[in-house]
Amino acid sequence: MTSYQPHLSFRRYREIGKDLPILTVNASLLKQPTPLHAKHAMEDDDGASEALSVGDALHKAVLEPDAFDNHFDDFYMFSPTKGLDTKAAIEARMMNPDKILLTPEHVDKIKFMRDAIYRHQLAAHLLGKCDQRELSGVAPDKDLGVVRKIRIDACQGVGTAGEEWSPYLVDIKTTRNIIDFHRDIRNFHYDIQAAFYLDTDAMITGKPRQSFIFIAISNVKPYCARVYGLVPEQIEKARDIYKRRLAALATAYLEKQWSAWDFETEPVAIAL
Repeated sequence: MTSYQPHLSFRRYREIGKDLPILTVNASLLKQPTPLHAKHAMEDDDGASEALSVGDALHKAVLEPDAFDNHFDDFYMFSPTKGLDTKAAIEARMMNPDKILLTPEHVDKIKFMRDAIYRHQLAAHLLGKCDQRELSGVAPDKDLGVVRKIRIDACQGVGTAGEEWSPYLVDIKTTRNIIDFHRDIRNFHYDIQAAFYLDTDAMITGKPRQSFIFIAISNVKPYCARVYGLVPEQIEKARDIYKRRLAALATAYLEKQWSAWDFETEPVAIAL
């Protein structure tokens, strides 16, 4: 069961694990502070938000440009309205569950963002070295009795003997403030995602990588890109956090006891 599947659509990736009798964990669940929050996230996630739709299309445009440019209708359809949460848009989504709704304005914006990424010399170089893109990975975690799943944007090598190999994973993120992207890493717990991805990738490939690189792209004008890398100390700190949360989540799922901070014995100190 431990493997990578290339070119799996994001919708199909999201379905991985739903038919399994054990818990399937992705990085989004480990970004939640407690098992109770993770349970709520599992129940409340329908995958139909505008951010997810635009994010999926941006990744397709950057990582699989031929599919986006020449086979657009196989993956996407235009919304009948300017909004994606209108009654007409919801009905269109229900009639075409295998396609993602976008507007013409979304597509124009996505193309500007893609161009900005490839104008950045380092970003273009890193992506050019990565022959593996849009990888959906699955790995059983026998110690905790769960299944891990990850979605790698880009890397070089998947553990096959004799292949070219990159010591890093690449992840594309959108941001409103390209200069303060470090705030996004903290606020959206991208460091926890990075540590979880690196460890799960090592379980799949048998070859650990040391680095996690973000290609950040501003989603507001002027569209521009920058490349960020997590320092090893931050990855180790995030690794400790995700491992504690993963163990707590596995126990909560097994015992069907979805607690938050119920067992704290001391007040939380506040320094203003």
